[in-house]
Amino acid sequence: VERSRRVLMQLVRMADRFLPLAVACLVECVQQPHLLSGLASDSTSYAPTTLREIAEPVCAVMLVCVRLPDGLHLPCWERVLPPLLAHVAAPGAPTELATAAHDVERLEKILRGEHERVEAQERAKRAQQEQRDEAYAMQLQLQMEAPVPPEEEELPGDLREAGPRHDNDHADFRRISVLPSSEEIRCDEPPYLPKQYLKNAYGDRRGSEFAPTD
Repeated sequence: VERSRRVLMQLVRMADRFLPLAVACLVECVQQPHLLSGLASDSTSYAPTTLREIAEPVCAVMLVCVRLPDGLHLPCWERVLPPLLAHVAAPGAPTELATAAHDVERLEKILRGEHERVEAQERAKRAQQEQRDEAYAMQLQLQMEAPVPPEEEELPGDLREAGPRHDNDHADFRRISVLPSSEEIRCDEPPYLPKQYLKNAYGDRRGSEFAPTD
């Protein structure tokens, strides 16, 4: 199975290099039919003499490629499909390209369907992420607005029942040094983190010294 997977992946890489060259050759022959005589004289194995003999194998190969692993996502499709639609599947294309034009239209439909599927998945992922973000923001808001009993909140500095945690623990945040003191570094007590800024059910403002002012 692993060997088969490696072979298929190698075929996909080869197709990504081969298809743009084959399509460029096909389009050039559609634009300049006299080039077909040069192809026939220079080749010993594959000597197409008509546009149909070039177009149909190329288009058939492309329909096979989209069924390979990751074949729908080959980078070359963005370069290959527009010229095919413009020169092979266009209303004024030679009638001998009718079968190839049908294959091009099938290819375009397959790739468009895959593109729409991927876009739908991305939209669904974004919507799910937005829902998760909104739920998380709502949860944080509810946590901030929930009443905090005084006994569950360790206030800073002298407001703390057991007194300051260390020499850099103050009720007035303006007195707190940005750089921690050695005593603060050695302190095992958790630092003061305001749990609520809004007026709670107990009629006071928890963390008012740290709350932003309007």
